[in-house]
Amino acid sequence: MKSLLKLDNLQSIFVQKVRTPGRWIWISLAVSILLHLIGMLLSHQTQFWRWAHEPSHSFVEASGAVIGITVAGILVLMNRLGSGTSFNIRLAFGLFTMALLDGLHAVVHVGESFVWLHSTATFAGGCLFSLVCIPAHHHGRILLTAMAICFTSLVLGTATFIPWFPLPRMVESGQFTEAAVLLNIGGGALMLLAAIRLGIAFYRTGNRDDLLFAIHCMLFGGAAVMFEQSQLWDFSWWWWHGLRLAAYFVAIAFGVESLVRLQLEVLSNREMLKDACIDAEGRADAAHRYIRTLREAIDDHTLFSVTDISGKIIEVNNGFCRLSGFTREELIGSDHRIVNSGHHPREFWARVWKSLLSGQTFRADVCNRAKDGSLYWVDSTYLPQLDSDGKIFSFISLRINITERKNAEEALARQTRRAEELASEAASAIRVLDAQLTAIDRSQFRTEFAPDGTIIAINKGMLDLIGYCENELIGTHHRLLVMPEQRDSEQYRQFWRVLRSGTYHQGEFLRIAKDGTHRWIQASYNPVFDENGIVEKIVKYAIDITEKKRADAELAEQTRQAELMAEQARLANNAKSEFLANMSHEIRTPMTAILGFADVLLDEGDISQAPERRVNAIRTIQKNGEHLLGVINDILDISKIEAGKLIIKRRTCAPCKVIAEVVSLMQLRASDQNIEFRIDPDGPLPEAIECDDLRLRQILINLVGNAIKFTEQGSVRLVPRVVTGAVAKFQIDIVDTGIGMSAAHASNLFQPFTQADSSMARKFGGTGLGLAISRRLSQMMGGGIEIAATALGMGTTMRLTVDPGSLVGVAMIDDVSRAISDFVDANEILQDGAEADDTAYPLAGLRILLAEDGPDNQRLLSFMLEKAGATVDIVDNGEAAINSVWQNIDSPNPYDIVLMDMQMPIMDGYKATSQLRATGFHRPIVAITAHAMRGEMEKCLAAGCDGYLTKPIKQIDLVKGVLKNLRTAPRRELQALKAN
Repeated sequence: MKSLLKLDNLQSIFVQKVRTPGRWIWISLAVSILLHLIGMLLSHQTQFWRWAHEPSHSFVEASGAVIGITVAGILVLMNRLGSGTSFNIRLAFGLFTMALLDGLHAVVHVGESFVWLHSTATFAGGCLFSLVCIPAHHHGRILLTAMAICFTSLVLGTATFIPWFPLPRMVESGQFTEAAVLLNIGGGALMLLAAIRLGIAFYRTGNRDDLLFAIHCMLFGGAAVMFEQSQLWDFSWWWWHGLRLAAYFVAIAFGVESLVRLQLEVLSNREMLKDACIDAEGRADAAHRYIRTLREAIDDHTLFSVTDISGKIIEVNNGFCRLSGFTREELIGSDHRIVNSGHHPREFWARVWKSLLSGQTFRADVCNRAKDGSLYWVDSTYLPQLDSDGKIFSFISLRINITERKNAEEALARQTRRAEELASEAASAIRVLDAQLTAIDRSQFRTEFAPDGTIIAINKGMLDLIGYCENELIGTHHRLLVMPEQRDSEQYRQFWRVLRSGTYHQGEFLRIAKDGTHRWIQASYNPVFDENGIVEKIVKYAIDITEKKRADAELAEQTRQAELMAEQARLANNAKSEFLANMSHEIRTPMTAILGFADVLLDEGDISQAPERRVNAIRTIQKNGEHLLGVINDILDISKIEAGKLIIKRRTCAPCKVIAEVVSLMQLRASDQNIEFRIDPDGPLPEAIECDDLRLRQILINLVGNAIKFTEQGSVRLVPRVVTGAVAKFQIDIVDTGIGMSAAHASNLFQPFTQADSSMARKFGGTGLGLAISRRLSQMMGGGIEIAATALGMGTTMRLTVDPGSLVGVAMIDDVSRAISDFVDANEILQDGAEADDTAYPLAGLRILLAEDGPDNQRLLSFMLEKAGATVDIVDNGEAAINSVWQNIDSPNPYDIVLMDMQMPIMDGYKATSQLRATGFHRPIVAITAHAMRGEMEKCLAAGCDGYLTKPIKQIDLVKGVLKNLRTAPRRELQALKAN
């Protein structure tokens, strides 16, 4: 409390000083001009000095941004409370926009568009601050204009982080371009205009907040003007950055003063809240008296009705008809449900009838509904009428209209609740504030000094902190507590000269205790003046921040260690990714030749005439080669999943089609093992769901493949269904009659590189990766895989669940088996058509350039292409490919398409493709690569390739890839013609 009273005294002193606003305006203007002149003079003296330190620049910009956003929030709060300047919202928009753009600018690296965000912030801030010149009666237009400027500036500012967005060039050879200069000069001029308007407002009203923001705008304007005189990283550059930071500190001065003012207002309103509570209680008593008077006044207006034993109305009075809106004829013969509002539960009416039938009177407030639909309340008294035998023959109902009373009670309850809430909030705020003030008083250490630095008084808290007795310090100089290396420094002498001049000083200081230990304090030195305005003494208030400093140091060290560990993890992950990419390349490259020539051996001649041992040997090569590729793909998938780089692409797909594709692929394998493979749908399925159909097919192929592999006789069934509930799920059970597994073996089933039983790996093969990958993929699609049922020797049921997305409005397929069968038939027709195409010469008449450095792959790929009817030329590096393209570009038969291996000596495929595109070659280029890691396709397309094929390549895939990319040739050439 004492601290706040002292702050109030300081505030009063400042108010007295600003009663001469003209003098303060001239002082502010002179200081601003002086700062600008000093900056120009120092800039001239240090014109060859440069300090290119991005972290310092980012710190300055980020500090300003934090201050700006904070003060913008305070301005909005002040506006809601009716305090601050008369331009709160306009200034808040300006500060918020500049601060946010400066914050974004803090993370931008040096480049041609380096000062784009800064220039946008300056110009947008100038536009927003200059809105103070528009009269207040245009408030609506001002707000719309401010919102438009703010939104546009933020959109243009954030465009910096969009790689393809065309930003204007702002820096050339360390010099700022005209665009940058114009934006800053324009923004600065508007800032100075706003400063003039705020200065005028201060001159007229004496509101010191207007003065603070006038100084704020002058500093911003001066910084913008100095921008034109600066170069990147020179002294002027840093000087105007300092001016901008100073402007932000002026703004935070407003914020601090405003918060102090709010605290004082809370204290001053405490008594007002008490009076308000007393007044509310008085009004409540008056309302209660009014309700009693009102009830007495309406006693004559009674509603009367009589009902028989069955509840039918047999008599009503005019008051009943008038209030309910029904005529006498409409009421007679009906029961009281005709006016039932539905407000009361059935239990209420059950109590009424129970009481009446037992012969007791029942009274309650009842809400009824009139004929026009309006509700009214009545104070109802129900009396049973007895005949001479004591039996009930009718019921009399007496009602008094209490609608107004009910409304008044409801309003009173709301007022009472509101008053209680206000009182509770005020009490809570006062308790919190008192606790804070008490904590401040207890935590502060106080010392008084004579103007020459001699200690004249010290409190117990400070003595306990430094370990001295009071008589050891009184009369000694302050330097006793200062670090030895500082005692005779010029900086220390200047510190006391400043205090003796009457200037307030605060900061963090390192002091030495009696036992030699070092203590950190946060202290403020406050000069106290006598009646003649001369410094009489200096009072220091301090708090101990030693533990905070120690914690800060420990946190900084922990942060450094965490960053170091993160960097080491990143490097290890990069090394792992590079190793996997190289492993994939080194295996896929020879595998292309192995599998390709195996296909050639099977396709050449009449395979039925070949020796059976030779055919079996070739098929063994194919099977084991494809198995090795499967292992590679599994390792790459598990690596992507663990690195968080595998992306699920959700799109609309037909679940019946996915199942049909799995059936088409796995039916032959099941037939080879004499196993029945069928679909048993468990209810209708949706026509479409939202999921990654490629990954769903991959999971099903793995699960069905495992079921077939571990089933020596019997069947494998797919049981698809939709599970309804709070959230719908798409579920497929894979049920086999295979060898099953024990509970112990099942617990390790989903671990990578693990199988249920090591003996199974020897008998059936496999890496143990498939199920681990499938389960993680299913989890990424909002579901999972679980073992629904298994027992050793009794088969296994694996259950796959995925999130199908919203099924609202999606049609359901009742005959699922028929739909899947139709898809299977369609797949077989397409496959037969593709095989028919393979027998023709789909590439007849095409001339193809093959750039491939591997002799084996040269022979294989050229053989596949020539077999399809193409003419093939071969080069073994990118440089030779470029030369061959341009040597044949004007020939009667230029190359129709280029097949480019991306890893070649002398010049790789990326560079060769980029150079061909840069020099005007617009025909298709298809990348051929053994790299299969994530991002490889995007890298090839970015270099200029039209398509992407991964080794090893089957002939049908190679031919389809060539034909597919030839279709894009006319479009690319047309675009090139339009560009020329």
